[in-house]
Amino acid sequence: MRVIKILSILLFSITLASCGGGGCGATTAFGAIAYSACDKSEENPFQKYFGTWYFCEENIKTKIEFMANGSRGVKYSYSESVYNGPSCTGSVAGVYVEDGYTIGILNGKVLANFPAQSVFSHAAEVDRVTFSTPNMVASLTGSGTSGENICYSYVDTMGPHSGCVPYDSTISEAVSEGGLHLSADGQYLSLFTVENGVMKFGSVASKDSNFDPSQLN
Repeated sequence: MRVIKILSILLFSITLASCGGGGCGATTAFGAIAYSACDKSEENPFQKYFGTWYFCEENIKTKIEFMANGSRGVKYSYSESVYNGPSCTGSVAGVYVEDGYTIGILNGKVLANFPAQSVFSHAAEVDRVTFSTPNMVASLTGSGTSGENICYSYVDTMGPHSGCVPYDSTISEAVSEGGLHLSADGQYLSLFTVENGVMKFGSVASKDSNFDPSQLN
């Protein structure tokens, strides 16, 4: 089963505070504290998440990169590569890329449940995150691209496999929130969405470019 593009649905319309007058912090209509780049009093709260993270499920490899956005915020890049081979091996049939950037801020912590896998506690505090997505554009490239699909074909020990992975290259701003959590050893990043007010585990990524979440089962 193809993993939902977790970060693609963590969209949030938000106005960041500007420098001057009464200080750098301001409260948004959604109750979160927005910080401008003039607030340099603390380390960026997203620092622990900076870097490139990967996960491979079946023949699709997801790549996520978190980078600093000013002193308090974060931006990310996102892509999915569809392979003509199992476990993200073989040639690349096509690549889906979100080109642009997303601005995020932390909005407190919340207790969330984790799957029964050895790198996690059964429950732990998760950073609640809100995002805004100005000027984000999606694109599909590669020989397997057909309209809004990336098509693949390969043969393994289980026989032939072929199909097309559907994508939507239209990105619009929406109101939502999600969560991030780093494992104790700093090697695994858990991604959460919010459903009916409850933080739900989505997937887990690693700094290892060959990481397959099924390895944790």
